[in-house]
Parts: sequence; C-alpha cells; structure tokens
Amino acid sequence: RSSDLTGRKELLPFTVYSISQDGRFALSPNFARLSRYYQSYGYAGGDSPGLSRPIPSDDGIYRQDLLSGSVKLILSLAEIAEYNPSVRDASIFHFVTHPSINPAGTRFCFLHRFKLPGSGLYSRFMGADMDGSNLNIIAEEKVGHFDWYDDETILVWTRYLPAAARSVRRNLIFPAPLKRGLLKGLRRLHPAIKQKLYGESLYLVNVND
Repeated sequence: RSSDLTGRKELLPFTVYSISQDGRFALSPNFARLSRYYQSYGYAGGDSPGLSRPIPSDDGIYRQDLLSGSVKLILSLAEIAEYNPSVRDASIFHFVTHPSINPAGTRFCFLHRFKLPGSGLYSRFMGADMDGSNLNIIAEEKVGHFDWYDDETILVWTRYLPAAARSVRRNLIFPAPLKRGLLKGLRRLHPAIKQKLYGESLYLVNVND
C-alpha cells in the first residue's frame, strides 16, 4: 500500500481480500491454497500451511491488522469442515473463498467449498464473528454472488433444495457416471423450469438465522 500524501510505501505481510469500512483490518484466505484447488481465484507460486492436506487445522481465514501488521488465523479449515459436517469423504480437499465483512465490522460471511467427484463444486455459505466465533451456516449446495444489505442481512444468489436432495449430492449415493448424466440433463432445462425445480434465485436472508 502507499500514501498519496507522503509517498510512503509499505509492504503488507499478508494478502488482502476484504477490508473493514473503517480501514483498520482485513480478512483473507490463503491464495496459495486457492491456486492449488480453485485456480480461478488463486495466485501461483505461493505456499501455505497444510497445502497437501485435505482439511488442515493451520490454514483457513486470516485477519490482518492494517495498522500494526499483525496476522492471525481466526478460523481454520478443520474448524469449518467439522461444523455440522456435510460430507463423509475425508479425502476431499476443502478451501474457503470470498470473505466479506459487514458494514459495522462485527461479522463476516464466506464460502466454504469442496469439489465432489462427478458432481462439481459444493458450497456452504457461512458466517462468523470477527474473531471466528459464533459460526453458522446461512445457505448451502449452490451459492454465489452476494453483498451486504445491512449489518444482519445479505442479498445472495442461491437455491434451496430439500435436505434429502442435498445429502444425495454431497455423499455420492448415486454412482458418479449416473449422477453426471442426471446433472447434465437438468442443466439443459429451460431456466424458468429450473428456477421452479430448484428455487434458485436472489434471496434477502438474515445471516444470524
């Protein structure tokens, strides 16, 4: 970062993804892990703790104090994956993306993601206090494109499948070739039909529910 007033430049010790509105702190996942498992959002050439482990306890979401430069892991991937665990296969690699801080700087949301063989990306949209406590699940299965409406409400694109349907997709009850064929057929449906089947739309949701 640099100052337009003094010309002074300072190298931050860690990456920055989301900055609080008062400019005091930032949140970020480790982009090296994203480069390995979700290249669309990662940066090549870096390293991270537990890079070769599916669910490390020493990597996850970091909070950086932009004044002092201190960096702290506030929520590990192990803690996230163990919260209401949603997949049985311990060999699946997990990662986090898109941490976003509410206007008051008291709470943040993020995407917990993992790739299921034969059925693509699975997402859990989760929230937590700024120290990583009070974790909860806001939505899951397919989630993306969200922004804060106020300190407790967020606008998010998601779909609300029945719990049984989510479990089928997560835990590979169908053989992978059969599941791929089913999903391919569903994707070809008219968007209006898919919207009725999936309930996929923009929703205004309370992050504390």
